[in-house]
Amino acid sequence: RLSLEPGEVAIYDDQGNKVELLRDMIKVTAVAKVQVDAPVGVLNIDQLDINGSSLKHNGKNIGSTHQHGGVTAGSGNSGVPT
Repeated sequence: RLSLEPGEVAIYDDQGNKVELLRDMIKVTAVAKVQVDAPVGVLNIDQLDINGSSLKHNGKNIGSTHQHGGVTAGSGNSGVPT
């Protein structure tokens, strides 16, 4: 069972997935995967922290281990992420 304050609500299943509408946040817990399907999406967030082992955009690594091609010393621009 979940411990909720008055006015808070949650839905959950027997696998451990849950959505909690709490006083200070909306918390989504997924045991395997979270998927959002929409024709348009907007995030208006003052501070966004992403913690994970990888981050991709359109299949390209843009996370902390991404690499660039065409890197040269100095103030020039490098190539796009590889």
